Amino acid sequence: MAGHPMEGFRVHACVDWIEVLVRLPAPSQFRHVRARAPAHWGKVFVQAVEGNATSRQFNLRIQNPGPPTRVLRELQSLSPNDMPIHDHDVQVTGLEVAVDFIPETEEQRAHLAHVAAYLHEHMAKPPSGPHRLLFSYRLPVSGETTGEVTGAGGRAAIVSALSAGRSLVIGEEDAPDSARFYRKDYDTRPGQSYAPLPPAQHCARMERTLTGKACPITTLASWRAFRFEPLAAMFALVLPTRDTTSLTATMRDAWGPALGTPDDPNKRQRHRRQAAPATRRDTVLNARIRQALRDLTDRATRAESAEIRGIGGLENAVSHS
Repeated sequence: MAGHPMEGFRVHACVDWIEVLVRLPAPSQFRHVRARAPAHWGKVFVQAVEGNATSRQFNLRIQNPGPPTRVLRELQSLSPNDMPIHDHDVQVTGLEVAVDFIPETEEQRAHLAHVAAYLHEHMAKPPSGPHRLLFSYRLPVSGETTGEVTGAGGRAAIVSALSAGRSLVIGEEDAPDSARFYRKDYDTRPGQSYAPLPPAQHCARMERTLTGKACPITTLASWRAFRFEPLAAMFALVLPTRDTTSLTATMRDAWGPALGTPDDPNKRQRHRRQAAPATRRDTVLNARIRQALRDLTDRATRAESAEIRGIGGLENAVSHS
């Protein structure tokens, strides 16, 4: 694939899911809460916090969420006896933001696995932890998700695995900060977690999953005021410099080791260089990523304003990919 792998691709950012902790006005059972969830949420993840028999607090993961005011309105359906749920009853505990590279030609579409591998290899500040290849699939009888995990090593093996439908994950399992790279040819829709997408909607995607202390928003109010473009540093890419030694260049061509290094708070506080040797920031592509995140902020702001004015049904631009 000649030239920059991202040349000619459109860059688009979206919110893949939001995770919230909701305190109900009265105790309820897991099965009742899940049954009351809006139909368009699909088979939403619900977890009782205080016990499976009955609980007032529930964790929920909402795919492709609308703006905060709409999410609060939709959460009302979970409450027993139609008692109100207020802003202060909702805590945001997790957020997954995705940046997509959307091909414009058939040739680009044929190389999406290479693009996903490139994004992994060139991420400037990846999370700490191992690099793992994950293959998830739905069990035919129960419908539950299971998967296989293997170590990630070697560019050819990574591209082959991504072509076969695996995703490449950086970070410990259940870590508060993790990254994921894959060829996106499916989507989560109501009642179907792995709905195939038409070829025109295929893309290469990199995601950053932030939970717990790593989550940049904690309340609906902070979500309403949140700007996504500061997350650009988490999606930034680097390039090898021209003074890379021939041995290093050969190794990279063959094995494709990640060029970036995880953030080091000690070095950051002392204003010391953290970038890996023989690398430089990809300023052109990073500017496009920041603009995509800025566009996400603008869409989110417009969608929230429309929801407050009572015309939220006109736009759900926060997350749709």
